[in-house]
Amino acid sequence: MRLAGGAADTSHGRRYDGRHVLASVVRTPGIASRGGQHDALLERRVIVLRGMIDDTAANHVIAKLLYLRDQNNTAPIRLHIDSSEGGVLASLAIRDIMHEPGPAVHTHCLSKAHGTAVVVLAHGARGHRTAATHARLSLCPINAAARPDSASALEQVLVAML
Repeated sequence: MRLAGGAADTSHGRRYDGRHVLASVVRTPGIASRGGQHDALLERRVIVLRGMIDDTAANHVIAKLLYLRDQNNTAPIRLHIDSSEGGVLASLAIRDIMHEPGPAVHTHCLSKAHGTAVVVLAHGARGHRTAATHARLSLCPINAAARPDSASALEQVLVAML
């Protein structure tokens, strides 16, 4: 991946503007990139969300969702999730982009989705929310004992959504 505006890519697809980390996706034909696997998945309209859902991960997923929406506004996008925890605001930012008008986002859990990752999984397109047969899902984060505030924040968000 190369950064828009010719900025140096010193942070694996991230650009710093002094205050924020900006993720960007710019396809440059003929230039080999470090993320060959991710580029191949992106061409198939597949985004993988793996690990903790923090602001950086959310920025990357959102950048890819917007890129794919710009490329083709009708073909569905597949979001594969394998996450055991995450921040509430980062997860809700992904969810908000998924609900904007444009292509349907089909969600699929690869092996685990806990905490706010389940919220992202549940907000996929109706009829296209799936999980592998061996996948484990739970609303309570695995490490809720280590971070009791994250479980209560998630509970407050879910109550507000109802």
